[in-house]
Amino acid sequence: MGLAAAGLAAAVTVAVVLTVAVRSGRRRHDRQRKEERARWAVQERIAAATARHDAVLEEYGAHLIDYMAALERPALNDPSVAATERFDRARINADDARLTVRHGVKELVAAYHEAVAELEVSWRIARDHAERVGTSYLEPAVSRRLAKAADLMAVVRGGASEHERALAYQRVRRLVGTSVRVPQVAELAIARLVRPVLTKEGFDAAGGLDVLVGASRSEEVVVVAPARGVPFTCHRLEDLT
Repeated sequence: MGLAAAGLAAAVTVAVVLTVAVRSGRRRHDRQRKEERARWAVQERIAAATARHDAVLEEYGAHLIDYMAALERPALNDPSVAATERFDRARINADDARLTVRHGVKELVAAYHEAVAELEVSWRIARDHAERVGTSYLEPAVSRRLAKAADLMAVVRGGASEHERALAYQRVRRLVGTSVRVPQVAELAIARLVRPVLTKEGFDAAGGLDVLVGASRSEEVVVVAPARGVPFTCHRLEDLT
């Protein structure tokens, strides 16, 4: 009887241990699944915020590279305009928040979502304001010069010859001057359409050198200074490498 009782007790003990082990294993497995689901949820929230963030940046980037936008909607490049200044701050804050969560600070995902929401709102406000006011908030003389420059852009983009496009671009630059800010990427995009203008005597008197210097900003053209009496020459970068 004693042996039977001892065997029964041992069996019960084993069963209890196994039950506890199984339950513990299940709890550990459930905990791991919950943690995994939580990680996936965080990643999905980050991905969603990033997609919204990128959508604004894509639209803003399209504006930055558009020279006509700088002439027709200059307020969107003007930090003295309240709506634009708000967007600029929101863009910096969203970029900072994105870097933070990408470097593992998952507790700030909610802050990233808030920053992106402010970015979206401030972008719509700044964009709509710039479209609504156009150049009307500038001095009348500046508005007239920008309107003339905008008309000339058709020649810069579709002139019949390099000479015609180059001269039109030079006139545009003179009309715009420093009245409004033109993003550098927009200047680079237009410079790709302009090529050096050469005459029998070298650069024409209308300012071919100025055109070439502007074109060289695109990193497509290298200017080689001439010796006295020697015509200017130019080379594309690929010809020099």
